[in-house]
Amino acid sequence: MKTRFLMCIAQLMSVLVVASTSANAQSAPTIKPQGKDIPTIAKAASGSIVSIVMSDKDGKPIAQGTGFIVSKDGLVVTNYHVIAEGSSAVVKLPDGAFYAVDGVLAFDKVRDVAIIKAHGQNFRILALGNSDRVQVGEEVVAIGNPLSLESTVSNGIVSGIRAVKEDSDKYLQITAPISPGSSGGPLFNTAGEVIGITTLHLKGGENLNFAIPINDAKRLLRTNSSRLQNLPDELDTAHTGESPSTEGEGPRATSIARRYYQQLFDAGAFSSGGKATCGRRQLWTMFASAMSQIQTHFSLLLRMAMIKNTQRYMQNGSNW
Repeated sequence: MKTRFLMCIAQLMSVLVVASTSANAQSAPTIKPQGKDIPTIAKAASGSIVSIVMSDKDGKPIAQGTGFIVSKDGLVVTNYHVIAEGSSAVVKLPDGAFYAVDGVLAFDKVRDVAIIKAHGQNFRILALGNSDRVQVGEEVVAIGNPLSLESTVSNGIVSGIRAVKEDSDKYLQITAPISPGSSGGPLFNTAGEVIGITTLHLKGGENLNFAIPINDAKRLLRTNSSRLQNLPDELDTAHTGESPSTEGEGPRATSIARRYYQQLFDAGAFSSGGKATCGRRQLWTMFASAMSQIQTHFSLLLRMAMIKNTQRYMQNGSNW
C-alpha cells in the first residue's frame, strides 16, 4: 500500500513539472534577432561599391553612376541607363583602384538593369537578399556615389511597393535620399543584404525615390551564357552635345569645376532655411582643398564626368 502511494505521488509530481514547463514556454516572449546598425552595414560594404565612368569613342567621360560587385571575378550590377551611352567604361573603387570593363554579361533595358564585367579577380562581394520578402515600413540603407561623392550613406524606409499598370513588374518606393550619380547603387535591408538597386525619383514630390527589386538582377545573373557583349553605345544616336574638354588638364579642369561649384552656390545648393551655411571664401577654400587631393588623370576624368552627368540631368529629366 505504501509503495503504491509513493508511486502515485511521483506520477503527480511529474505531471505538475511538465505542466509548469509548458506554461513557461508558452508565456516566454519570442525574441527576434536584431538587425545590423548602419555603421556595420556601411563598413561591411566597403570595397564592394564602385563608381562607373562611361567614355565616348575619343576617351572623354560622358556619364558617371554607381554599381556593386556580386562575384569574385568582377560581375557588377548597375542600371542600364548608366551604361547606355559610351563605348568604353572603367570602374573605380574608393581606394583609388581602377579596372577596365570587359563587356556586358546581360541586361534588361525595360527594367533598367545591367550586369557588366570588370577586368580582375578576387573582388569583395555583397550578399543578395530576396526582394519578394520586402515589407512596407522596413528600414533600408542606400549607399552610392552622388555627384562623385563616393560611398555616401543614407537611410530610410520602404514607403511602398508599386506595380506598373497592366504589368507584374514592381518598384520599391523608398524614403532614403538619393541624388544624381546614385543610379545603380545597392539598397540594403537591416540584415546587410542587397534588396534593391537605387534608380530614380519623381519630380514634384518630396522624397519619392525608387529602387528596382534585386530579384530582377538575380534573374539576369542566372543566365547560362558566359559570353560578354559590347557596351550598348547608344551615344551615337542619342548624344547631341560635346563632352567638356580635358586638354590642359589641371588648369582647365580647375576652371570648369570652380564654375560648376559656383553655380551650385548661386543656386542655393549650400543653403539651409534661406541662410547660407558657408560664405564664398569658405566655399572656395573647401573646393581648393578637395582639388588638391587630385593625384591622377583618372581623378580629373571623374570630375569631368560629374559635370557632364549633372548637365544631362538638368536638361533631360530625373533618371540618374
